Amino acid sequence: MAVVASLALAGLSACRSGPAVAAYVGDTRITEDRVEQIWADARAVVAASPPVVDPVTGAQKKATLPITRADVVEVLVGRELLNRVAAEQNVTVPSGIPYDKVATIVGMSEKAEYVHLFGQNLTLQYEVEGAMTGVPELSDEQLTTVLQRFTANGTVPADTTVAVLRTKMPAQLTQAVQLGIALRDQMSNAAVPLDISVSPRYQPLEISTFDYQNDQTSPYFPLVSVPVGDDTAVPVADFS
Repeated sequence: MAVVASLALAGLSACRSGPAVAAYVGDTRITEDRVEQIWADARAVVAASPPVVDPVTGAQKKATLPITRADVVEVLVGRELLNRVAAEQNVTVPSGIPYDKVATIVGMSEKAEYVHLFGQNLTLQYEVEGAMTGVPELSDEQLTTVLQRFTANGTVPADTTVAVLRTKMPAQLTQAVQLGIALRDQMSNAAVPLDISVSPRYQPLEISTFDYQNDQTSPYFPLVSVPVGDDTAVPVADFS
């Protein structure tokens, strides 16, 4: 039986809204000033970056900002949820994060604070997943959602079936998706009592728990994620 819960009831969200707040996570307020601070820092870092080479034409061009303000809100809200899940698993962010490699994933210099926040979230996610045991096999329902994401991003042909996807997915990818879904469920559970609400300007907001890269058509895109901060009911966990 799937347990479904809304992460923010309409009436409650209305009571927890304000122009100076980007998101509420329990008693924590993520302010617009904090979002602007990270956003402005990223813009300044990119503006000071050297020209980049266009992969298509080979010509040099000015570096562009690869993130949006919603990405900043996602990383801040995501950290609040990850911290709670990590505390249950008794894990913390380790030292020695390779921010230069994180910068390559983000597409921005490691000098940016956003790169550090993103890298810390990603590393903490790996630590939490490494502590998991008894991760269940992927159900057809879960694979259907994965297939929809793959199809929407042009990763697989539109006529691909769940049965075909199950046989074609490499074991390493299957395991990564299993962990991403398990983490999604834990973060969703952690979100329920927090009454998360997100400013309408950043909705819909999703916290990615597993990104996939389509080398041919696009950079990384969220394959598994936790919707937060709106009135949409989302799956919290699967209890059979």
